[in-house]
Amino acid sequence: MALTLREVTLVAAMVLSSGALAHTLKPGLWEMQTKMEAGSGELGQAMAAMQQQLAALPEGQRKMMEEMLAKQGVGIQGLDAAGVRVRHCLSAQMVAQDRLPFEKGEGCQRQLRKRSETLMQFTFSCSDPKAQGEGEVNFISPTAYHSRFSLDIEHEGKMEKLTGTSQSQWLSDDCGDIKAVE
Repeated sequence: MALTLREVTLVAAMVLSSGALAHTLKPGLWEMQTKMEAGSGELGQAMAAMQQQLAALPEGQRKMMEEMLAKQGVGIQGLDAAGVRVRHCLSAQMVAQDRLPFEKGEGCQRQLRKRSETLMQFTFSCSDPKAQGEGEVNFISPTAYHSRFSLDIEHEGKMEKLTGTSQSQWLSDDCGDIKAVE
């Protein structure tokens, strides 16, 4: 019943990709704190089990997983009861082209419903795992944006409801080991 890393990555990717750059966001290193709630006990238990498994990983395996994710443009900083905290890099080119990481996610499509200087609303659907949902991004400033999402995701053959909110904050001009995924 464990929630897979692919399912967690899909949710993070959809939230990251949701924020088209209505405000001109600063290029560099960003951190996003996402809190998720599962509609059923099963998915919530699976999320808790995954958190425990990640916390129990030996240091070598954890470092290998973090390096693999960093090459894909994601730095997981924390996964606990408070949610998932990830870092991602926005290059100057991505900002100039109005793009965020994961916008071209494998098997996922996003439709823009509304966009203004401070708000963007969207819907999305994915094929693996099967998921569909909607959300919105509120642009606070060039260094901050907040978002919320609701999705139905297939988990162990059943559709489950997952909702969440995130707060994203610019950290630095230098992305360090996290590479921009263009």
